[in-house]
Amino acid sequence: MQKNLLLVFGAFLCLAITSCSKTDIAPVDSPTENLPAISAQSLNSVQPNNIVILGGSTAWGQGASSVEHTWVYKLRAKLKSVDKRDTIINLAFPGYTTYHVRASEGAKVAKRPDADTLRNITVALRKHPKLIIVSLPSNDINNGYNDQEILDNYKNLVNTFVKENIPYILTSNQPRNFSYDQRLRLRNFTNLLAKAFPGHVIDYLDQLGDSQWSYKLIYNCGDGVHPNDKGHDLIYNAFINYAPFKAALGIK
Repeated sequence: MQKNLLLVFGAFLCLAITSCSKTDIAPVDSPTENLPAISAQSLNSVQPNNIVILGGSTAWGQGASSVEHTWVYKLRAKLKSVDKRDTIINLAFPGYTTYHVRASEGAKVAKRPDADTLRNITVALRKHPKLIIVSLPSNDINNGYNDQEILDNYKNLVNTFVKENIPYILTSNQPRNFSYDQRLRLRNFTNLLAKAFPGHVIDYLDQLGDSQWSYKLIYNCGDGVHPNDKGHDLIYNAFINYAPFKAALGIK
């Protein structure tokens, strides 16, 4: 009986280690670690060297084998090497869309998620950021939202950034295990985004994906949705080699 229990436990442990679709690593900023930091006191503190990330599961850390291999962690380390005062505040969370990160005071939209008042643009602005990164690679399309409503949500965000004179960077879509028509939308919407906000969109979709925008095997964590360690590294390098990003943060 004891031997059988040991065999079952061993099989469960192997499954937990090898599955990337249910990441067992702590994210760059895990929910339990991040939520206490978003207190009334911290929201009102002035830290002009904050870089704030709004995003979904990839920015949260999904797909990487450990925290140290996530693109946000690597970016944080790079920025610290340039200016020790720089701090990345990661508000990303799995499943989030352009609706989740909208302003708290925005009107509710029927059959669409409400803004998350702990992880949205309103919170980001209270952090007094010197740069905001928005990384929402595919959840809007996965949820069936049309291109115009997604673009309108981005425009609302960007209008606020411009009004507040805050530099911003948007990321492209990423490959996903969609139907071909949906994968084509990934490419077409990234093009729309780059056209609407020239000089503000980092586009690495074609680097992560094949000719039909499914993940290249070398970058797929195995679930067809998230990048593995090499994919996270590719995203990190896309940031540090992106001229507007380097200019905003003084990276040579």
